[in-house]
Amino acid sequence: MLIMARRASERDMVFGDAIAELKLVPVSISYEYDPCDVQKAQELHDIDTQGSYAKEEFEDIRSIVAGITGSKGRVRLHFGTPCWV
Repeated sequence: MLIMARRASERDMVFGDAIAELKLVPVSISYEYDPCDVQKAQELHDIDTQGSYAKEEFEDIRSIVAGITGSKGRVRLHFGTPCWV
């Protein structure tokens, strides 16, 4: 996918060269609390006790919104060493 976005004449670029050109920097984000912990626990409980879990309509959207807007406690953002250095 990373190489497909290039012009047709440049698509024969070696994968490693294409990645190096992006100048990627590894990033890690961690937080103290998971805003979706109750939903995840309910899903695991249902799988364990009933053998399966059926998602409700728009459940994924609600989980995404809760993950973005929910309380996370202390958040840590760490930037790694750039891959292109």
